[in-house]
Amino acid sequence: MAETFFTRWRQRIGYGIADLSCNLVWQMISLYLMFFYTDVMGLPAYYVGLMFLVTRLVDGVADVLMGLVIDNTATRWGRCRPYLLIGAVPFGVLCILAFYVPDFGTTGKLLYAFVTYLCLSFLYTLVNIPFCAMLPFLTNDSRERTTLSAVRILLGSLGATIVAVATLPLVGALGNGSQADGFFYTAVVFGVIATFFLLVSFRNVKENIRITEERMTLKRAWVSLRANRPWLVFAVNIFLMWGAFFFQTGALVYFFHYYVGNNDLTAIVCRDLHVCPAAGHSHRFRCSPAG
Repeated sequence: MAETFFTRWRQRIGYGIADLSCNLVWQMISLYLMFFYTDVMGLPAYYVGLMFLVTRLVDGVADVLMGLVIDNTATRWGRCRPYLLIGAVPFGVLCILAFYVPDFGTTGKLLYAFVTYLCLSFLYTLVNIPFCAMLPFLTNDSRERTTLSAVRILLGSLGATIVAVATLPLVGALGNGSQADGFFYTAVVFGVIATFFLLVSFRNVKENIRITEERMTLKRAWVSLRANRPWLVFAVNIFLMWGAFFFQTGALVYFFHYYVGNNDLTAIVCRDLHVCPAAGHSHRFRCSPAG
C-alpha cells in the first residue's frame, strides 16, 4: 500500500507541476509582457496591440494543428508525454529572450519582440496542449482523474500566484533601479524553474492507457467541427472569456501604475484573483485510505 500511495502521489504531483511551470510563463505574458513592451522596451502601444492580436490568431491555428500532431504521435513514451521533454528547454529560453531589451532601434525592437513572442507562444502550445490532453492516458479511474485535475488546478494556481506576488518585488530587487534588467533577470528565474519542473513532470508521469483510434486529419476535423453547433457555441464562449481575461490582466498593471499610483496593489489584486478560485478545489483532497 505504501508503494501504491507513493506511486499515485508521484504521478499526481508530476502531472500538476507541469501546470505550475506553464503558469509561471503564462502569467508573465498575460500580466506584464505588454507593460514591458510599452513602458520598458519603449515600443508604440498601437503596434504592440496589433502584435498581440496577430499572435493570438496564429496561436489559435497552432493549437488545432498541435492537437492533430498529438493524434498522430506514437512513441514508447506515449502520445503527449514526449512533448514535455522536447519543449522544456526551448520554452524556458524563449521566456528569457522575450523579456530582453536588445540594443536596436524601434523597428528592430518591434521585429525582435514579434519573433520572440510568436516563438514563445508556439513553445507554450507545444508543451501545454499535450499536457492538457494527457489526462485520459494516465488512468481509467474516474476518481483518480478527479484528484489529478484538482492537484493540477491547485499547483497551476500556485504558479500563477507566485508570478502575481513575486514579479514586481523581484524586478525591483534584481534590477538595481533598472526595470529592463529587473524584468530580464526575473524572467531568467521563472524560465529556469519552468524548464526544471517540466523535466520533473516528464520524469514522473506515465501514460498507462493506450487508446487505439483512427488517425485524424485536418480535413476530417474541419468537417466534423463545422457541423457541430454545440462546439461552435462553446468556441465562441471560450473566445469571449479569454478575450475578457486578457483585457483585464493586461490592464491591471497600467491601472495601478498610472491611475492609482501604487504598483504594489497589482500584486495584491492578482494574488486574490488566483487564490480565491483555487480555494474552492481544496475539498477534493478527501482521499481514500489507499491514497
